[in-house]
Amino acid sequence: MQTNYQFGDRYLEYLFDNYPNTDASILSRLEEVIGNTNWDNPVSSLDWNNLAVIDLINAGQEEDLQVKTSIVAIAWHRS
Repeated sequence: MQTNYQFGDRYLEYLFDNYPNTDASILSRLEEVIGNTNWDNPVSSLDWNNLAVIDLINAGQEEDLQVKTSIVAIAWHRS
C-alpha cells in the first residue's frame, strides 16, 4: 500500500514529467491540495478525485490491457 507521501510524490512526478513548464503558483497550490488530501480515508470529493487521478496515472503506466482497464474502472468509481 502506498503512503500519503508516495501518493503526493507520484502526483507531482507525473506533473513535472508531462508539464515541465507549469507555473510556480499552480505547483504551490497543488502541493497544498496534495498535502491536505485524506488519502487513507477519503471524505471529500477532492479526496476522491485525487485518488482517481493517481489511479489514472498508474493506468497510463500499465502495459497489460486487462490491468489497465481494471484500474480505469476503479478510477471511474472513485470520481
